[in-house]
Amino acid sequence: MRRTCRISKVIPVEKIPHVLPVIEQLGLTGSWQHGFPTISAEIDHTFEEGDPRIDVLCGVLKDAGLEKWMEQHEATYTDKELRAATLLELSLEASPREVVYDTGTFDLARGCPKCHSGAPQVAPMKIRPSALPKKVPMCQTIDFAYLLSEPLFQALSLAGLTGLELMRVQDTKGNPLAWWQFVPRHVMPPMAPETRGWMRDIEPLFDPTAPKKGCPACKRDRYCVNNTHEVPQIAYRRSQLRDAPLPDVAETWECQGVWSLPNQIAGRGRVLLSPKVYDIFKRFKIRGIQFTPVLIVED
Repeated sequence: MRRTCRISKVIPVEKIPHVLPVIEQLGLTGSWQHGFPTISAEIDHTFEEGDPRIDVLCGVLKDAGLEKWMEQHEATYTDKELRAATLLELSLEASPREVVYDTGTFDLARGCPKCHSGAPQVAPMKIRPSALPKKVPMCQTIDFAYLLSEPLFQALSLAGLTGLELMRVQDTKGNPLAWWQFVPRHVMPPMAPETRGWMRDIEPLFDPTAPKKGCPACKRDRYCVNNTHEVPQIAYRRSQLRDAPLPDVAETWECQGVWSLPNQIAGRGRVLLSPKVYDIFKRFKIRGIQFTPVLIVED
């Protein structure tokens, strides 16, 4: 596993004389970019975690009064490490697609009565055909649902996977499309305290009318990944997983974002996979797809 830390900050022109000499001393001039020379410059560099230059760079930014820099901690795992995991978290860096949810798309009676978190999807998603990509096997919606092209659908449907429903997508008139939605049907228990890099109660991005805090009834909504201070990793304790065999596909109890069906956004759990499913996705060489091992903590 390789751990990295990316530091990025726009430097106002009046701060350049204070910062640039240190950038040169640290050997980071290759990561220094002049925007408009009379306005600003930018430092953007990815370090190996533990590099002593991180503290020096952050120190000079702080001394210059530039404390709000972007800091991202990430990990890259080997194929051997991914195959050895019990479960893998799935994510996809791709342009989100807007969708349409009819009134009956979700069974709201089975979700939280206050915020709808946990309501299962019971009817097909609808999407404009023009919003779908032409040449990629997989894309994601604005609320983190994953859509599969026909070849990937065929590979998954023939694999005998547990915990998964492949639901055919429709156009806005209800006609079937050659795309399928990847729908986990098993919900995991709440994450263990050993989970890192997750937070709740952020400001809503898409719905300014949404409450500023998460639902007090279910406490399942408004979760997101935050890699500002540490590498994100979901964790469960072994005792949480002993009741039944784990399926090949599951989703977290915690839901991303906030439900806002008038704005076509459903709060969904994060998708978790077995290495068996990872092998199928890997064969399709999907651009932007990422896998992170789930940490299983022994009690």
